[in-house]
Amino acid sequence: HPPVEARAGDVIFCPAGTGHSVETIGDGPSLRVAVVPRDAGARKASGGPGRDAAVAPGGPPNMIHTRVAGMLELFGPPKWTEHVVIDDRNKAGFIHYAPGMSSNPHWHPGLDEWWIVLKGELRWRIGSNRPLIEARQGDIVFIPEGLKHGITSVGDDPTVRLAVTP
Repeated sequence: HPPVEARAGDVIFCPAGTGHSVETIGDGPSLRVAVVPRDAGARKASGGPGRDAAVAPGGPPNMIHTRVAGMLELFGPPKWTEHVVIDDRNKAGFIHYAPGMSSNPHWHPGLDEWWIVLKGELRWRIGSNRPLIEARQGDIVFIPEGLKHGITSVGDDPTVRLAVTP
């Protein structure tokens, strides 16, 4: 596959066993969040053949490279959720809310959930008698399994977050 140039908020899906390398483009620092099993170890190119990645036809989920801007163009105005990664280990999806939209309070038995805020401002109400969490672009919020939570888009702009669950 040709090299992929990712920008802030893009999702790169590298199927298990697929060879890859990552380098920063330009002079400034870069930051990436990797979602891998706890016991996953890296293998150097000389450590085995690896395999080639298959690209999902026609769109998400499981495309090698998913751009936030492309998802916003494809799915239009809020409110929507679209999964960009679904495999036997992880599920990740973009969630797009207009200002003031919120989820109903809910919980997930048997799984943790976490989010990366990609655009806008969000408020999490977690459990009872806990302080509200206010998160902005670049922030990560984690909720352990079984903990009741609700999420509201605050501010004047739409929000986009990437939700990740095992």
